[in-house]
Amino acid sequence: MLVDIYARTLLNATRHGDLPQRPLPQPYRAPRRRPGALRRLISALWARRPQPATTGTPRCDVPVACK
Repeated sequence: MLVDIYARTLLNATRHGDLPQRPLPQPYRAPRRRPGALRRLISALWARRPQPATTGTPRCDVPVACK
């Protein structure tokens, strides 16, 4: 609410003297929290999934010949 009033004050200011002297306050952000148990379980299972084989990539014995 205060941020809204402050922003309207800035929008309606016509002269330099009308501008507030303090900067706008930053909106509150909750601190980061640790992921929940379900999210951690899913992440652990996703990390342990079998990786697909990388077939189809050309292999060269001589690195200079490959481009």
